[in-house]
Parts: sequence; structure tokens; C-alpha cells
Amino acid sequence: LQQLHRRNMVASVRVRGAHNLARLLSAVLLGIVLVVGVVGTVGLLSAEQEVADLVTRDIPAYDLLGGVDRFLLEAQLSLERSLQSDDAEQRYLDLERYDRNVVRAREAWDTYGDVAIGSPRERQLWAAYETVRAAWLEVANQLETAATGGASFDDPAVAELLATSRARFEVLREQPSMINDEIYASSVHEEGPRIADATEATRTVLLVVVVAGLLVGLVVSRTTIRASHAQHLTIESRNRQREVDAHRVEFERRLHRALEMAATEEAALDTITKVLVSVAPDTPAELLVADSSRAHLRQVVSTGSELRGPGCQVATPSDCPAVHRGQTLIFETSTHFDTCPHLRDRVGEARSGICVPVSIAGAPAGVLHTTGADQTRPNPEQLFALEQIAAKSGDRIGLLRAFSRSEAQATTDPLTGLRNRRSLEERVQEIGRAGAGYAIAFGDLDHFKHLNDLHGHETGDRALRLFSRVLRDTVRPADIVARWGGEEFVVVLPATTVADAARALDRVREALALALASGTAPPFTVSFGVCSSDDGDDLAAVIAVADSALLTAKRAGRNRIVIAGQELDPQVASESPSEAAPIMIVAGR
Repeated sequence: LQQLHRRNMVASVRVRGAHNLARLLSAVLLGIVLVVGVVGTVGLLSAEQEVADLVTRDIPAYDLLGGVDRFLLEAQLSLERSLQSDDAEQRYLDLERYDRNVVRAREAWDTYGDVAIGSPRERQLWAAYETVRAAWLEVANQLETAATGGASFDDPAVAELLATSRARFEVLREQPSMINDEIYASSVHEEGPRIADATEATRTVLLVVVVAGLLVGLVVSRTTIRASHAQHLTIESRNRQREVDAHRVEFERRLHRALEMAATEEAALDTITKVLVSVAPDTPAELLVADSSRAHLRQVVSTGSELRGPGCQVATPSDCPAVHRGQTLIFETSTHFDTCPHLRDRVGEARSGICVPVSIAGAPAGVLHTTGADQTRPNPEQLFALEQIAAKSGDRIGLLRAFSRSEAQATTDPLTGLRNRRSLEERVQEIGRAGAGYAIAFGDLDHFKHLNDLHGHETGDRALRLFSRVLRDTVRPADIVARWGGEEFVVVLPATTVADAARALDRVREALALALASGTAPPFTVSFGVCSSDDGDDLAAVIAVADSALLTAKRAGRNRIVIAGQELDPQVASESPSEAAPIMIVAGR
């Protein structure tokens, strides 16, 4: 009995030791599983966080760079508007906007430097941007000083500074786009595969944890599998969102690049048409833009069947709900009572509609409108594309119109609307380079100082505008008409003899007499001196000859035309100014 008891005790000790060893091994195995699980989970979360950081880093960087672009554009436009304005208060407000937008652009750029994780290439682009920005700002500050001093586009020095500013501004605006490209390349082609590899490795570790967890228990294994699956879905969801964001950035970049290559408003509208066709090939779309008075909308872009567009009949910007509210409106059907009246009352079958407002130079000026099948809503990508087209189109059209106005003001006399002296000289140089001859007339309003002193400068300005209109409407479209200064005018008639030019100017005097019969201005006459381009080596010499002939006409009694190199009929030369008939009387040598 004692031996049996002893053997039982030994067996009991052995079993207890085996149980303890099993418990110890289970505890060690569980600890290993837990450590591996924790390490794998941390690695997965780290990879997940790296993906999230990559996604969340790029979008603010794009937004900040877009802000830099917008503020720089507004600064350039405000600076040019200040030079266009004759109102001192308005010029001061425009210069204040210029200063404010320069500061905003700088703050947005500095914020971008704090937010974005810059690669060496980005830092190089950063330094290049600073150099170009300093060069542009140097010229812009000179323009600001000129505008503060009251300078205008007629000043050649200001025009030269403006041309330099525009050239440097275009180079400056390319820098954010280059940085965007670098961010996109770095994110998609360099960091993306590395993060994907890290994520895949972490998944492998978690798989080992799951297999080892089976040895510990179904509960631990099931929990780990569920957590891994949830994390996998989260990563895939974020990856899909990142692909969507990358696609949107790429579309916005391509749209911006396409519109930048459009040098005229017509070219920009043609580009917008092609973009709309590519984005919504089966959906009719149209772009309605207000005219110069901003009182009427007109269709400038249309797609769809026979390029007629959806056919919205809204007449003015204030009548369009989308323009009035300043936000995109989506209508699932035209049959609902709360649908836009211009869509609800349209003839034909029911349909859906999208209206995206368009702003030009910061003011509501149009709407981008599309229609589709009834009871349908646009997908997010299509809606994003339409809103980007509306925004970028408004920005580009506004910039082109501002540049066009600036160019017109730089080459046009503000009082009469005729070419100014610099524009005339450039045009005559083109004719000279082509090897074509021309006749030139130098004209002067008779007794204009007396008219100003007797009736006032406002009446004198009205007389100048009336004569300019008569002169422009009477000569040929190919003839060049310019205001030389004060009451002096120059007419260049390409491929015309001096005799034919004298007859054409005689018709001008007759048309002036008819225009003055309406009584809109006090009576006045004009005298001309005419010569040929062969009478001088350059424009200044030719005009000097024509001016000499004009002085002869003045001495002969005014209200007449004298051809250089010909002598007046002695009878006409002896007449007093009041007796001289307003016709050309010349005699050849």
C-alpha cells in the first residue's frame, strides 16, 4: 500500500509538472502571439497612417498652391485696373487690392512650406519660385509707383513696364503648376509603391499572427481576422479616394494647361467646347455669358445634337437662379414644382438639369448648363468636372478680356477712340517693311482754340469726337486714322496717289459739313496738307512735309486741302478766309 501510494504520488507530481509545463508553454506561446500581434498591428497602423498622411498632405498642398495662383492673378489684374482708371479713388482702391493680394499670396506660399513635405526637387522649385517672384514683384512695384503718381497706358515707359510685368507674371504662374507636378510624381510614382510594399509586408505578418493565434484559441484568431479585414477595407477605401483625388488633380491641371494655350477669347471658347464634349459626350451642354453691359446672356458654347445645346432661354444674369445664388443647382426632373422655371417650362419631354454659375473677374457673368435623362443625378466626377470647367473658363476669359482692354487702351486715344501716335508709327513701319507706298494727310481743325475759348473745353471735346467719327466713317477700312495730338490728325492711305487722297479728304470735309448740320456742335472746318511717302526717308520726315503743306493751307484761308509740292491758284491764295470756298483748289507746277 505504501509503495502504491508512493507511486501514485510520483505520478501525481509528474502529471502536475506536465500540466505546469503545458501552462508555461501556453503562456509563452500566448505571449509570443501577443507580441507578434502587437508588432504587426502597429506596423499595419503605421502603414495605414502613412497612406492617410500621403492623402491628406497632397490636398492641402494643392489648395494652397491654388490660392497662391489666385492671389497672384488678382494682384496682377488689380495693378492693371489701377492704370486703366482715371478716378483717383478707384485707382487707390485697386492699388490697395494689389498690395493685399501680394501679401495673401506670400502668406499662402509660406503656409505651403510649413504643410508640405518637400523633396529636394520641390526645394529647388521653391528657390526658383522665389527668384521669379522677386523679379516680378520688382517690376510690379515700379508699376504701382507709376500708378500712384497718376501714370497711364499712354506712357511708353509704363507700357514697357507692363509688358515686362506680364511676361514675368506668366513665368511666375508656371511655378506652382511645376510644383504640383512634382508633388503628384513624388506621391504616385515614388511614395505609393513603397507604402504599398510596407502594407503588404504587414499583412503577411498579420497572417502569421492569425495562424499562430489558432493554437491559442478561436476567439483570439477570430478577433484578429476581423480587425485585419476592417483595416484592409479602410486602406482600400482610402486608396480608392486617393485615386479619385489624383484623377481630379490631373483633370484640373490639363484643363488649366489647355486654357492657358488659348491666346484669344474665341480660342478659349473652342477649347471649352472640346472639353465639354470629352467630359459629357452624350449630354447637351451650353455656356451662356453676359455681354459687356452685363444685362443680357448670350450662348457662346454649345454641344449636343447639331451643336444647339440644351436651349436655355434665360435672358439676363439676374433671372438665372444659379447665377443669383452663386452656387451649383441640380434638378432631377423638370416636372417638380421647385425646378427652375426656365427648365420646367421648356417644351418637350421631362429631363434633368445642372446649372453651374460662372464668374468673370470676380463678378457673376454666366452659367454652364447641361441636361440629361429624367430622374437622374450627375455622378460626383462629372459634377466636379463641370464645376472646374466653369471656374477655369471664367478665370481665363476674364484674364483675356483684361489683357485685351489693356492692349486697346495702350494703342488708342481715350477721347476719340482713334489710334494714338505710337500705334500709328508701328502700323506705318509695318507698311514700310512690306515695301508698299502710301499717301499721308496731316489735318488740323481751323480756329479750334477760338472754339474752345468761346464754347468751353467740353464743347471742344465734343467737336473732336464728332470729327473723329466722320473721319473714320468716310475713309476706307484699310486707311489708318490717328490723332496726332490736340486738334491734329493724321490719315495714312496705303497704295494711294496724292490726288486720290485729296479727293478722299474732300469727301471728309463734305461729310463734316453734313454732320454739323444737325447742330450737335458749333460749326467748324478742317484743313489738310497731303504728301506722298516718297517725300521723306521716314515717317517723321513725311509728316513734316505734310505739315508744311498744312501751313500753306492755313495761310491761304483754311478750310481747304493743299498737296505738297504744288502751288495754290493765285486767285484762291488772294481770297480772304471768309470768301474762300471749302473745296480743294490746286494748280500743278
